[in-house]
Amino acid sequence: VSDQGGGIPRSGLPRVFGYLYTTARSPLPEVDPGDSSYQGLPAVLAGYGCGLSLSRMYARYFGGDIQLFPMQGCGGE
Repeated sequence: VSDQGGGIPRSGLPRVFGYLYTTARSPLPEVDPGDSSYQGLPAVLAGYGCGLSLSRMYARYFGGDIQLFPMQGCGGE
């Protein structure tokens, strides 16, 4: 999986799989998911710092793992 987000700074790598670590702007915008004028904004639950933590937990439960190869300013793989 890869993305084209802003990337994760090297200083954040030790904490990236911990809960509540985020690189999202603060505060997160509150939007009504049914309002089409908000297309392109982050999902309401984006940026809470649970995605990578939960993904790693599920991957390990099923015998796999997750690795992160950040490219600051370009996203990650």
